Amino acid sequence: MDEIVIQLGDKSFKLKFGLGLFRVLGRKWQLAGIDDVVLKMAILDSVDGKLTFTQIDVLEEILISAIEYGGYKESLDDFDIIDEFFKDPNALDNFKNALVESLPKSEVSDDEGK
Repeated sequence: MDEIVIQLGDKSFKLKFGLGLFRVLGRKWQLAGIDDVVLKMAILDSVDGKLTFTQIDVLEEILISAIEYGGYKESLDDFDIIDEFFKDPNALDNFKNALVESLPKSEVSDDEGK
């Protein structure tokens, strides 16, 4: 499970990724399974420098869930998460890469493909 750390104000937060995060998001979004969660997250694939409000909302929900899954239990209401997140110009790319890497990968045996 990959982790990245983001700075929000004077605090550092560990974002934790993995199947557990997808479960948290599934509960939050009231979705039945990982495929449904991935489909909802796919809205971020079309980001080309111009974020819609819907994309920003989804991104913020994922960020908050990843922080909470990383172990932070206090309220995040005092933080402007999106503004702080985008202070790093590479933040979105790093975040999307960590999410993709946390997706389950099917294993291919040595016998397959022969």
